[in-house]
Amino acid sequence: MRKTILFLFLLGFSLYPSERVRAQSGEPRLSSLQIDLWPEYDQSAVLVIYNIVLDASVPLPAEVAFHIPTEAGEPNAVAQGPAGSGLLNAEYSRTIQGGWAEIRFQAVAPNLRIEYYDPRISRDGTARTFVFNWPGDYAAASLIMLVQQPIGASNLITVPNLSSINQDTYGLYYHGADVGALNQGETFQLTVSYSKTTDDLTVNFLPLESSAPLSAETAGRVSFLQILPWAMGVLGLLLIGLGVYWYFGTTRKERRPASEPAVLKRKVLSPAGSLRSDPQEGVFCHQCGKRASSGDRFCRACGTKLRL
Repeated sequence: MRKTILFLFLLGFSLYPSERVRAQSGEPRLSSLQIDLWPEYDQSAVLVIYNIVLDASVPLPAEVAFHIPTEAGEPNAVAQGPAGSGLLNAEYSRTIQGGWAEIRFQAVAPNLRIEYYDPRISRDGTARTFVFNWPGDYAAASLIMLVQQPIGASNLITVPNLSSINQDTYGLYYHGADVGALNQGETFQLTVSYSKTTDDLTVNFLPLESSAPLSAETAGRVSFLQILPWAMGVLGLLLIGLGVYWYFGTTRKERRPASEPAVLKRKVLSPAGSLRSDPQEGVFCHQCGKRASSGDRFCRACGTKLRL
């Protein structure tokens, strides 16, 4: 439902005629710009994240353009959405302008997000260095820089110094600072250096998380009450099968063929050592095979009249 409302919100803005809206300075102003640098997070590159909030004075829709390094290729994400809500992908165009690639799109909501991977990490043994440049596309009332320290990295240094160091719930350290306001065309450069002896990626050491809280209504989850009838049914069939097997197994052991001879003969040794026949009388029920005692007229087991 939330995504549907967001989609309708963006669709409504997109129906207005597109135009290049300019503020008094000639370009839209940014209320805030937070740039996150995550070296060696899920690739052997730096994940760069622009979290942009347009100034409230900027009429929407507004055509905006941001520059990313040409070496980054296509951006990993270009998205937008209203304040306090999720973001949806935005259609964009990419134009190469020397060492920069211009990412241009129609902003129909105040919150914007651009992600790309910058492969330009310099490696010299265990020492690694990365230089980030903000080209000054727009004036920003506040620029916040945040650097995630890679797993296994040590001696992380930023120039200029990002003095604030915080740790999140996963044990990852973030170096950050509020750089302050920037004018349009004013560039900003940040150099990040650290030591690392392995090529391990940070994402491989993070616990897996679901995209939404798990509940009994979560798709794919099966509750105990749902599987209980099936479990009882399988158990019942198993017990029935065992009962049938036991019944026929014990019956076969107890019953003897009705054609079994009424008189058994056994071979015994005569005093001289030769074999002789020694009849041993015995009457068996032709119905159930039980042996009858001398003088019985009816089977003591099943009651059938004996064939004497």
